[in-house]
Amino acid sequence: MEKGEWANNILISAIRNRQPIPEELLDTPTLMQGLELYYFAYFDLSSEKSTGFGVGRIPWTAKFKYAREYLELEGQDLDDFMYLINKLEMAHEDWSSSKREAKKK
Repeated sequence: MEKGEWANNILISAIRNRQPIPEELLDTPTLMQGLELYYFAYFDLSSEKSTGFGVGRIPWTAKFKYAREYLELEGQDLDDFMYLINKLEMAHEDWSSSKREAKKK
């Protein structure tokens, strides 16, 4: 997936208003086709954390409900969804931890 329409709107707005481009948009991931579902689901589900969008785990029940009721997944697709969302959580935790460690130095 490329930066996407939302990111393009932010970039255009920053350029027009002579504002700096947010660092998060300078180093966005490139996703293989089909993985956007998990990327956007992770951000949708992040609000379910007890810490909001900060570091913390998304409750299993929230992930399961999202997959079953919103995406209508079942079987192997449901298992894949739960696995990949958990991997995204771990990657976010690792990234946040390394960012905190870098600030300490």
